[in-house]
Amino acid sequence: MSELPVVAVIGASVLDVVSEVDGFPEENSEVRALARHSGFGGNAANTAAVLASLGHKTHLVSALADDWVAGQIVRQLNHLGVDTSACRIHTGVETPASHILINRRTGSRSIVHFRGLPELDADALEALDLSTVDWCHFEGRSPAATAKMMASIRRRFPAIPCSLEIEKPRQDMDQLFEHTDVLLFSRAYAESLGFAAADPFLVAMASKTRVRPLVVAWGEQGACAMDDSDAMISSPAFPPDQTVDTLGAGDVFNAGVVHALAEGQSLSDALIAACQLAGHKCSHSGVV
Repeated sequence: MSELPVVAVIGASVLDVVSEVDGFPEENSEVRALARHSGFGGNAANTAAVLASLGHKTHLVSALADDWVAGQIVRQLNHLGVDTSACRIHTGVETPASHILINRRTGSRSIVHFRGLPELDADALEALDLSTVDWCHFEGRSPAATAKMMASIRRRFPAIPCSLEIEKPRQDMDQLFEHTDVLLFSRAYAESLGFAAADPFLVAMASKTRVRPLVVAWGEQGACAMDDSDAMISSPAFPPDQTVDTLGAGDVFNAGVVHALAEGQSLSDALIAACQLAGHKCSHSGVV
């Protein structure tokens, strides 16, 4: 069996501190957690972990602190097969942390995020030998620096496909569109622009960029995509019998799309496989 494509994932890594509760607490109240655990999180770290679990040699390019928490994150990712040697280390700062409450009744989650770490700068890929990489996946952060990284790949390694996740409505994010081959949007991003359904959102995005495919995950309604001929493709969701934890489901979905497309699967098959993978993730805690 031939080896799977080598993937580099560029974006954030954080510490997730997760408490599971029997219903969300009211303000100014105290509840007992049913379970508590901590470990790596962040869009890029999660996506890299899933890709490694699917069999890809996976590199993570992320900003890390030099504290013991970052050491714990690195050990966990390395154990899963993620190569973190190209990460950028910053001294005198703390590892970003997400404090997460998961409602066991529904599997939904609320997050309080702390970040005191610099974003990746434009030369963050210098520590990575891109000649060994078959696919680059970017988390849409720090548009100016990310645009320079993506443009550099386009200039030096034009054969490497790039995918881009757009999760949050950050300013100037659309300047990244021209540098990518696959655009992956979140439902939250679409809703922030006033869209209540996937299809009209993709039509609107298609008028702003020539990039295809365009993909948007829509939670319990599945996912939609627009292909090279501007045809609309959809997949239903594949929810588990019992939803345990939705945290990271979007990152798992993105990893599923990258995995399938990098292998040469059709967009329709990629969409279905990614929805199945995200649905399976919701049946248990953690992304892998």
